Amino acid sequence: MPVLAAYRSGNENNLGQLQQLIADTETLSSSLGDDDDVDQSEVDAFNAQLAIVLDRLDKIYIYIHPDINDARAIQFLKQQVDTLSALAPVVGTKADNQAVTDAVTAFQNKTQSALDTTQNTVQLTLNLEENIQSRQADILARFEDLTTADKARKTAEITNIKTDYANLLTAISITFETNKNYTAELNKFLTPFTPEPGSILNLFS
Repeated sequence: MPVLAAYRSGNENNLGQLQQLIADTETLSSSLGDDDDVDQSEVDAFNAQLAIVLDRLDKIYIYIHPDINDARAIQFLKQQVDTLSALAPVVGTKADNQAVTDAVTAFQNKTQSALDTTQNTVQLTLNLEENIQSRQADILARFEDLTTADKARKTAEITNIKTDYANLLTAISITFETNKNYTAELNKFLTPFTPEPGSILNLFS
């Protein structure tokens, strides 16, 4: 769970950077102006914005989890650094800068793809975390049931032991009372009989 949480958090941070990168790249795409001519100020604006795009791209990190397929979208995007760094617009026309504008458009598509893939990766990771949490809860619930059953079984055993001892004590008590009464009666017969003075029986004693 901690590994998944860290992986998801890293990709969520990338989402914010990717969203901003898309906005930065749109600005880059329009830096050469709307008309067909490209002047020096537009070239300078493009180069300044390109530095911002490269700095933003550098803030996007690669996160890898062996059980999650992210299509290596971030890796492929990061590989565009050299291509972007090599872009060199020139003063002239849009046709003179066709390779530059095509490269920017291709990068925009890759950035959007990376954003979509990262969104899916975050959701997939979240689903995996929830699945693990659900399994954990189920295991804990079953463990608690086993613990409860074990407690109930031990409580029943203790109750049975108490009942057995109570029955034994009752039997001992009854036996003791019976023996006491029997002994009392037996003592009556074993005590020597002495006639009362003046009685007829006393004359023969």
